[in-house]
Amino acid sequence: MVSLITVMPYWIALLVELAFVYNVHLALGLSMGISACRLLMIIQFDKMIQFEPEKFCHSLLTALLILTVVIIGYPAYYTISRGVVGVLIGLLTGLDSSSTVGAVQISFIILLAVTVITTVGSYLYGKYYLKKHHSTNRKPTKII
Repeated sequence: MVSLITVMPYWIALLVELAFVYNVHLALGLSMGISACRLLMIIQFDKMIQFEPEKFCHSLLTALLILTVVIIGYPAYYTISRGVVGVLIGLLTGLDSSSTVGAVQISFIILLAVTVITTVGSYLYGKYYLKKHHSTNRKPTKII
């Protein structure tokens, strides 16, 4: 197999893949965080408006950065210990890709499913909550 750029050492290609995977997982986590905050702003507006936005966003981002490291920790360990060659590593190094699905892809699929469920679920519940509890959906009464 021919490499994309030049023959790159396995460990550098692994670091590139892990950086890419980390950023993708972080983006999915941010999407879930935004969806959850949006839902909380609909349901608990009085309590959410009391938070200072800069401190809240900073603490949310810090929690996501740490949680993302924990989430990709096992797939990274599995990839390193078993010597799995993913598609990106194979493309960068010129090695033949493994025929099995790696732990990185499985963790991505699981996190993507959770993100879709969280995002769509919070949107639909927020829409339902507003329709049920908000006063703008009531029919106007005639005043005689």
